[in-house]
Amino acid sequence: MFRSGKKGKNPPSGSDGGAKVPLLIGAGNAASAVSREQERFRSMLEEFMGQQRLQQERFIASLINIHSETLNEIKRIVPDPSPSPSSSPRSEGDATDVGNARELHAGPSANEKARNDGYAPLATTDDSTDKVPQATGELESMTMTELEDQLNQDEGVVNRWIKCSGLHTVKDWVTDYQNHPAGWAALLMIHGIPEVAGRLRSKVDNFAIYSALFLSMSLACLASPADSIVEDITADYGSFEWWHSHIVRRTYVYGFGIGTCLHTLCIMLGMAFNGALNETARDSDVFRMFSKGEAFAATVKSEVTFFLGCAADYVAVLAGLCSVVTWQEVLIGAFLMIFAARYVYKQTKNLLFSTASIVNYWRTCPDDNDPFDLQLMVDCFVERCQAEPYLRKVVPDGAAAKKGVATGTGEGGMKNKKFIAAIA
Repeated sequence: MFRSGKKGKNPPSGSDGGAKVPLLIGAGNAASAVSREQERFRSMLEEFMGQQRLQQERFIASLINIHSETLNEIKRIVPDPSPSPSSSPRSEGDATDVGNARELHAGPSANEKARNDGYAPLATTDDSTDKVPQATGELESMTMTELEDQLNQDEGVVNRWIKCSGLHTVKDWVTDYQNHPAGWAALLMIHGIPEVAGRLRSKVDNFAIYSALFLSMSLACLASPADSIVEDITADYGSFEWWHSHIVRRTYVYGFGIGTCLHTLCIMLGMAFNGALNETARDSDVFRMFSKGEAFAATVKSEVTFFLGCAADYVAVLAGLCSVVTWQEVLIGAFLMIFAARYVYKQTKNLLFSTASIVNYWRTCPDDNDPFDLQLMVDCFVERCQAEPYLRKVVPDGAAAKKGVATGTGEGGMKNKKFIAAIA
């Protein structure tokens, strides 16, 4: 008899093969859970994108409604007696083109998509519905292209009005550009308001920024001066050392005090210039700011106060050095350094301005074949002044365009064409 346990291998214990089955089952369940989580994330993302599209549609429709109300209000103020053939009712199919396109673009609502996928919709407030407000009034019969053309036309009228309104008040000053102390009127005519305003802002801002740097230094020196400045004076009354100590101490304090005041004034002048320039509404206001407001003089004051403040600070620094070395060494060293720096600065500055400045080169000593003549700019400026009365007749509802005022066509349009071309 053979024993049953001698042939074959012993049966596997429960710690090897039996443990692999639960591990495989657990891995499959984890992969399924991750897949369901990704699917839910994808569904919620699609739902979020759908709501974003709805918000964009509502925003566009709100803009159209606001513009429609504005046009209707303008029509009530300036009625148009002649009906336009283009304003006839459109067919039902054409009137619903924009709405159909919007529905195709938007697709199913986010809440419907969530319900179809088996998930609860996102919580929404009472005003966040799927309905998009529709345009009312005249805009119902306009396509998006016509609406864009109308908005562009309105914007063009406003831009031309900004360039022309009020120019008659500064006409005499601008046309007399030959007798101006500086060339800013000519630069305004040549480069336009934005370019020249940007240059002057940069000028006063640079002076204000560097004044702030010097101001931080002078305030620190005033608040905590050096020990050699504040130490007790032990020299005999009336002696040279006594006078030297008092003069150095007061020069130090007065120099930094004056420099602090001047640099603060430079910063305030720059802020005043930028503040006034920010409140200009039309091009004529900027011209008037330079003629009657003396805006160029304000920039010169900012420049002068900066350099004077620097000089006062350097005098205070030299006074402080007198406590370290002799006053003869301070005077001789300061003279040599100031002379050398001034020579290089003046030579470089004069060379730059004499070859490019509108005043130092073009108006004062131009080349023989380069005369200072701005008659073309003056003619364009005068035409803008004359175009202002015609622009007042241009209304945003297009009535003036039908008469030829805005487009330069039709009855009376060819007469005004050169004025509109001058300001376009």
